[in-house]
Amino acid sequence: MSVARVQARDPPLASAGSTGALSDPWIRSNTKQWRDFAVEAINSLFTNLLNIGLGVAVTVAAFFLMWGAFLYMSAAGSPHQMERGKSAMVNALAGLAIVLSARLIAGMIQSALGAGR
Repeated sequence: MSVARVQARDPPLASAGSTGALSDPWIRSNTKQWRDFAVEAINSLFTNLLNIGLGVAVTVAAFFLMWGAFLYMSAAGSPHQMERGKSAMVNALAGLAIVLSARLIAGMIQSALGAGR
C-alpha cells in the first residue's frame, strides 16, 4: 500500500495552528458516534442485568412461596408452624412486590434518560 493511499484514507491530523484535536470536524463527529455507542452499550448492559435480576428474584420468590405453603399445609394444627408458613408466603410476596417496583422505577428512569430511543 502506498503512502499516498494511506494518507488519503486516514483522518487529517490537527495542524500546529489549530486550537486542538477537537476543532477537527472529523474527530468531533467520530467522538460523538463513539459516545453514542458507549451509551447504548451501557443501557443494553443495564437492561440485561435488570432482566436477569428480575428472573432470579421471581424464581426465589416462587420457591419461598411454595416453601411457605408446604409449611402451612404440613402444620397439622400447630399454630406456630402455621404462622411460620403464612409469614414465609407474605414475605415472599412482599419481596416480589419490591423487586417488581424496583424494575418499574428503573425502567422509568431509563426512559426519562432517553435509553429507549
